[in-house]
Amino acid sequence: MTPHVSHADPPTVEPVYMEMRQGLGRPVVMTCRVLRAHPSRVLRFEWLLSNRLLHAGAFDAQRDETEYTIRSLNRDGWGEYTCNVINEAGAGKCTFEVTGKAYPPEFYYDTYSPLWQNRPRVYGFKLQWTQMNPNAVDRIVAYRLGIRQKGLQRWWEQEIPVEGAINKGELMTHNLTELIKPESYEVRLTPITRFGEGNSTIRIVTYSAPINPHLREFHCSFEEESICMFTQDKNDDFDWTRHSAATRDTKYTPNTGPSGDRSGSKQGFYMYIETSRPRKEGEKARLVSPFFNVPPKNPYVITNPPAYCFGFFYHMYGKHI
Repeated sequence: MTPHVSHADPPTVEPVYMEMRQGLGRPVVMTCRVLRAHPSRVLRFEWLLSNRLLHAGAFDAQRDETEYTIRSLNRDGWGEYTCNVINEAGAGKCTFEVTGKAYPPEFYYDTYSPLWQNRPRVYGFKLQWTQMNPNAVDRIVAYRLGIRQKGLQRWWEQEIPVEGAINKGELMTHNLTELIKPESYEVRLTPITRFGEGNSTIRIVTYSAPINPHLREFHCSFEEESICMFTQDKNDDFDWTRHSAATRDTKYTPNTGPSGDRSGSKQGFYMYIETSRPRKEGEKARLVSPFFNVPPKNPYVITNPPAYCFGFFYHMYGKHI
């Protein structure tokens, strides 16, 4: 005769873990469901917030779930709620994290011409983003912007205030300035609500020289060795030289060239040619610009051929001219 073995299984429940984001003053309903348990008739439940008992009871025969409701969430209501479902074999546990933490922002990478440069050593960047589920929690009152140069430890932080409620899909903009060429930067954006900080998002901002500047205006200097993507013509007689007043060799050019760049800086660079010995009359030195594909000011009225204005600063005064 085989002896009858009675076995008992602790309850299996769902969800094992769930994050619930909610703003103050709104209801929160948490439901813990029993998937299986043996024996199933002697099930008890208890709801706790951070180990403080909120509510306890027994399941009736018709129900396989228990629910706990917060009618109006207040600051004391944030935290970790657990529901223990208990039989003689043990307990199954549902955990609910009730938080007012805002969802992360989502960076927008399709900004038209986000990078601009109109000064020799720095560049600017137009940062754009949307907010994921802006109405899930309390209103976002500000973003904390963190920025650090790649390879360095220190974050620089500032707050970007937000006026009014953010709509779903609304594109927000903040201009980053004083970025040092040609450095890359890590940019971190964190939404802030009455709860505190939400989830952050990080992106990299990378400097790129304007190879094919799709810009209404193109400003560039010769500070980098890439010389604004200008190139030396292979079919001329000699080349232009990148100089600054501080680096030129006065032994060979004592009477030639400016005493500074167009801003008056001795450190600033310019492009230079020697026109006395060994050069001869009629010899040519050509710099070829990058290809400019500039959108016209009015896209509906396109002149044929399109008219663009190109200007540059020059200096052609030697000591004896």
